[in-house]
Amino acid sequence: MVSACHRVTGGNPLLVHALLRELRRGGEAVGPTCEQVERLGSVEIAETVVARFRDRFPTVGRTLDAVAVTGRADSDAALVAGLAGIPRPEAADMLHTLVRCGVLQDSDEGVVFAQPMMRDSFLAALPPSEHDRLHTAAARALHAAGAPTQEVVHHLRHTPRIGGRWAYRLLFDSACAALSRNDLEEARTLLERCIQEGDAADRPELLRLLGYVDVVADAPAAAVRRLRTLEGPRHGDDTAPLTLVVNLVQAIALDGDLDGAERTARAALTGVEPTGPAQEPAAGALAVLGVLGLLTGRPRTAPPLPAAVAARTSWVRCAQAALSALTARTHGGQRAEVLHHARAGLREPVISADVPTTPLRLLLAHLLCEAGEHDEALAACRTLAAAAHAEGARTMAALAETVLAMCGYRAGRLSEAAGAARSALAEGPPGAWLGSTLARCWLGGILLDSGDLDGARRLLLDDLSLTDLPEAAVPDLLFHRGRLHAALGHIHAGIADLEECGRRLPRSPHGYDRHPWRTVAATLYAAVDDRTAAKRLAREELELARAWGAPHAVATALHTLALISNSGHRLSLLREADGLLQDSGAWLEHARVLRSLGHELLRLSKMRQAREQLRAALALAEKCGAGPLVDDLRADLTSAGARPRRVETGLDALTPAEYRTAVLAAEGLTNQEIADRLFVTRRTVELHLTRVYRKLSLSGRADLPAAVAGQVTAADHRSLRRVGTDGPASPPRTARRSTRLRPAS
Repeated sequence: MVSACHRVTGGNPLLVHALLRELRRGGEAVGPTCEQVERLGSVEIAETVVARFRDRFPTVGRTLDAVAVTGRADSDAALVAGLAGIPRPEAADMLHTLVRCGVLQDSDEGVVFAQPMMRDSFLAALPPSEHDRLHTAAARALHAAGAPTQEVVHHLRHTPRIGGRWAYRLLFDSACAALSRNDLEEARTLLERCIQEGDAADRPELLRLLGYVDVVADAPAAAVRRLRTLEGPRHGDDTAPLTLVVNLVQAIALDGDLDGAERTARAALTGVEPTGPAQEPAAGALAVLGVLGLLTGRPRTAPPLPAAVAARTSWVRCAQAALSALTARTHGGQRAEVLHHARAGLREPVISADVPTTPLRLLLAHLLCEAGEHDEALAACRTLAAAAHAEGARTMAALAETVLAMCGYRAGRLSEAAGAARSALAEGPPGAWLGSTLARCWLGGILLDSGDLDGARRLLLDDLSLTDLPEAAVPDLLFHRGRLHAALGHIHAGIADLEECGRRLPRSPHGYDRHPWRTVAATLYAAVDDRTAAKRLAREELELARAWGAPHAVATALHTLALISNSGHRLSLLREADGLLQDSGAWLEHARVLRSLGHELLRLSKMRQAREQLRAALALAEKCGAGPLVDDLRADLTSAGARPRRVETGLDALTPAEYRTAVLAAEGLTNQEIADRLFVTRRTVELHLTRVYRKLSLSGRADLPAAVAGQVTAADHRSLRRVGTDGPASPPRTARRSTRLRPAS
């Protein structure tokens, strides 16, 4: 604070006392910030300086006002003289005297005020009408003199409408430049000024750009209010209102009112057909309407573009891809078609300063996740989140982080999902909107599986109620709250929430619900000995999952059915679920299935196989960060007669035999060559490599060299070369087990 005061006053006693009087006059209980001090001016100072020099220079007030508005005076005083309405020699003499007296000073940029507070004082004393007049005159003079664009635009920002076409072009070009460097707030200010300066022909393009900025960078509720003020009737072939409608309905949807967004779009697009010059924007707007209809359970088929004309606009193609993918998703049994359209939409190039497509792309990424392509969905979400952060589009960034949390949870990446949800809540726009509400709901579910019951309770029970939520987020809260009730021992409350979740989800004749509420409810019904309801729900889920075709969805339904079925069918159901999850990327669900498979094998007294499944489940649970499941699996392994390893993933998790096999495979040896070197069968080598790939999270043999690079020492190489005489090498672990290796014969 002291340094800020010195910076603005330069230590001048007159200015220091005036600053202190202004601070006392503020009367704030909390002291002002440094930024507030640096912007503080005193009308008293301006009047004192003018009074001191008025006898010698009657126009000193107008001259210093001009210097304050322009920020500087040229060496020839031409600009100041013109603004003050005095001859240039008189202005030059006056500036010279003011410099000698310490009011002004020479700098590299010209003549400026000696202390920043002096300039702020003259600006504070300037009447609004004089302020506008000086800025207008400065803009005209600087433009006529060929001054840099940024100097002219600085004055245009503070002027009323000038009316010259040159003013509009300078403002518009500067707004586009701000968009290109992702300075969205600056772009918004300049575009609003452009609307005042432009004419009717300029309005469509301005509305399009301003609507884009509002949606991606402002709080959704504020964006809705602003965009509604920009609405207007569509005249002739004017396509701008159509893109404005798309931006408006996206803002309404992000505010949590999907029904209101659908009604707004339907009302605005009544009678609109994708023909004529407005063909592509109309087709894109109708596709967005179709998407909203499917999301709200009121589908409406959007007319496609004529076959002879292909859409050239990226956002239109993206919207049509989203509509096609969601339509295929809603009607069930068309997983391949969903994947095709989702990937096509995500491949569309992102064009800045257009209709924002991030919500549509995130919808497509979520559809990929629902279809079982977890890794692909996560990669798409990460890319969209990084791009939005780089652009300064905080609303889109928070939405992308929210969808990343949802997809990360479904894939079992609990740590990444929790981080994304927290980022969405901390860095997104203020207030409650769809993204923040979904982030809270899913963070509660993530914390539940991570073992933080208190955190989950705060998010799902204490801080959220159905009356406070947007309707679109109610099923998400009910699903995770039902699971939380079950974890707290409130089984009937959990069942009630889960069944209400099913009732609140948009209904479709053959579609697979976006929340597997039946599987959770079935296990809860089984817990209260209502086997009839449990089997009914489990079979319904399995039928819908098989029709949908996503491997993880079918596996989850099979797992639930196995848990409530007779023991005679349990093993086959669990093995089928395990097979479906092998390459699904759904780590957490796979860990749960492997645990159940281990329990069933223990019941059948197949101890070695059971321990192998439980170890694999423990490795996946550790990767997921599922603390309660990790603890349960460690207890299971102890009960099964095994001592769980300290870690189940990474190089330290490899057994000596697995490590030797991995090193030799990384050196390029074939399976048969490894078997000959280690005096084992080829089948044993294959089994070792399978476990190595799982523990190191590798997709295949090609990833082995990088995984073991830098870990193999010279002693390891000598041991591997002598394997047959001196014994095999062991992995370089910090806490190596003391198991004695029998030398090969």
